[in-house]
Amino acid sequence: MPQKSGLLSQTPLQLQAPSGFHCSHVAPLAGGLGPSHPHSHPAFRGHLGQGWLKAVQVLMVLSLILCCLSFILFMFQLYTMRRGGLFYATGLCQLCTSVAVFTGALIYAIHAEEILVKHPPGGSFGYCFALAWVAFPLALVSGIIYIHLRKRE
Repeated sequence: MPQKSGLLSQTPLQLQAPSGFHCSHVAPLAGGLGPSHPHSHPAFRGHLGQGWLKAVQVLMVLSLILCCLSFILFMFQLYTMRRGGLFYATGLCQLCTSVAVFTGALIYAIHAEEILVKHPPGGSFGYCFALAWVAFPLALVSGIIYIHLRKRE
């Protein structure tokens, strides 16, 4: 087959990785490292159709965003509020943080047996699960304290 000259007529260059080369840090554009991806954590493989795991992830990210927002609100209110004012916005944001953490940890606790059934008995939930249950009452108490806190000079 004769090859034509010119840029448009040439065949595209095919790049192939050398044998043994493995790049696990590059995620595909469409799916990312989802539960069915071969490089995702083994405990979460096979949970593609279950929305509860995504709900837990979304709630925990939401709680982190709300916690950061409450800190920013507190700093804003601290420098702009008049003397004797209450930190209602900051307290409400912290209460929403505690509700998000509680809901995410509760959903995970209810469905965790689906993940742990594939592992030998005597396994554990891990430190992140315990940290979520510790973060819930701390955020709740923090929100209540912020609601009752008055600005002093």
